[in-house]
Amino acid sequence: MINAEIISLLGLAQKAGKVISGDNTCRAKFKSLKLVILSEDCSDKTKKFFQYKCIKEQKPILTIGKRNDLGMALGKSPRTVLGITDSNFARQIIKLITGEEEG
Repeated sequence: MINAEIISLLGLAQKAGKVISGDNTCRAKFKSLKLVILSEDCSDKTKKFFQYKCIKEQKPILTIGKRNDLGMALGKSPRTVLGITDSNFARQIIKLITGEEEG
């Protein structure tokens, strides 16, 4: 389960148009992402792809919640991958999840 502050922040980012959701869409728009969020129950193939790309491109990646939790936070159907396109939203989400600022 994702904490209420993170759900609220993801919902706000969605309303602001700063969230890209879905595996294929995130792959297509990877260059514009500032943060990648994976669900805990995404496939190994998806996890390996995004982990490799994020390491290669030096982008932060987090794994939180189940696919239903991520979809619910956005008011959509279940999602395994979310991409945040705004650096301020990304920084705030990282801070909430890890408890520390991104460098």
